Amino acid sequence: MEKEIKAIFIDDSIKNCDGAKRLGIDTIVLNRSWSLYFHNKLTCRNHKVIRTFKGIKQLVV
Repeated sequence: MEKEIKAIFIDDSIKNCDGAKRLGIDTIVLNRSWSLYFHNKLTCRNHKVIRTFKGIKQLVV
């Protein structure tokens, strides 16, 4: 039995994350600036949004 391998795409560009999402890859938008983080957190519904790499631990289990 083969083990399933999962990929996660992390980028600061929503456009790039959109492309990865179309390929079936889970996506995370990383925005280090507070203003961009809050904007994307409120408006971006297709991707998970984090501000630091520490936030990945909470999303990936």
